[in-house]
Amino acid sequence: MKQTLHIFTIILLTAGPTHACQPCAESFDWIETARSADVVVVGRKLDESAEEDAGGPDWIDLMVDDELIGTAISEVVRVNSWDGMCPYGVQINGREPHIVFLKSANLSRTRAHYTAVAQGCGAKALPIVDDHVVVNETRIPVAQFLEQLRQVVE
Repeated sequence: MKQTLHIFTIILLTAGPTHACQPCAESFDWIETARSADVVVVGRKLDESAEEDAGGPDWIDLMVDDELIGTAISEVVRVNSWDGMCPYGVQINGREPHIVFLKSANLSRTRAHYTAVAQGCGAKALPIVDDHVVVNETRIPVAQFLEQLRQVVE
């Protein structure tokens, strides 16, 4: 019994802190996300942090090609990506342009200028492929998408 208790104590003391990703209580579609965003841009991933905890990079650097809603703080912005093993921020694979929905972040807490809207429970980044924005596997011509975006936020 004493040996079992000793082994159990060692396991408790040496186990690292556990963290489960919180599921979204509700998810925003791209329309609700756009309405809640501080900034919506067309951007391309330039770089990402080398630190990868359990999921992905801590942040990505985003080249702002065009500002659709609001004004980005600079031409290149740092965007929160992963928080440990949880994808609460913006994840972009590759260097293709994306429509990116951003919320201003607390730099001291996240080391980033922006993070995802609704703690990642909304649309984060929609890829632009062959002059079409891809929304849930539906391809919308960029001009049509931008018109819908303008109507949504008016």
